Amino acid sequence: RRVLFRSEAQRRSSPFADPVDATEISPEAAELFAAAAAGPEPDGLVVQLVEALAFVLGYQRKIEEIEALLPGPAERHAPWPALEVALGQADLELLEPRDALEHLQRAHSAFPGNADSLAMEAEARAQTGDDAGAARLLEQALERRPGNHALERRLAIARVRAGHPEGPEDLSRALAEHPEDPELLAHQGPGPYPAAPAGFHPVGRSGHGHDH
Repeated sequence: RRVLFRSEAQRRSSPFADPVDATEISPEAAELFAAAAAGPEPDGLVVQLVEALAFVLGYQRKIEEIEALLPGPAERHAPWPALEVALGQADLELLEPRDALEHLQRAHSAFPGNADSLAMEAEARAQTGDDAGAARLLEQALERRPGNHALERRLAIARVRAGHPEGPEDLSRALAEHPEDPELLAHQGPGPYPAAPAGFHPVGRSGHGHDH
């Protein structure tokens, strides 16, 4: 049996290194398990391994690998939420927010979402001009991760852009935390506002990016 993941614990590195970032993936084993997952009835082990593969590839932002390995099983067994989320992230990274939105909507049609996947769909919606939809998703993300400043910041911006009555107050609170934040400052007043930032910007997950 081939090993799909190998820990980098034996490598000399900082004791504070992120264990997921330090995980190596065997390309040969990844291809084998992705092919097995695209078969008619992948067993439980294959499902677990391919979902772990999707998570690690997304965490490490290995977009080429996501695009090469995951579409087959995702299409054969749609909707497969873990794979759709990874594919949605890849499309955001490739500056294709409409394609990303399709993947993320399929994912959330089959599971309620977590803070990261909901924030990801909110990004896709903001980049396609649906600020009200982005705000609704960010509200749900905050329910799952209350007190997260990066999500509160994004919600304030989305509400201002959508004309939500609580937007200006939310923005003021966010500015009190970061008074020199250029994106927050750009959303003061009646607008017009700058376009939503393109790409993928992970939020508040330790070791996996953050907002300002």
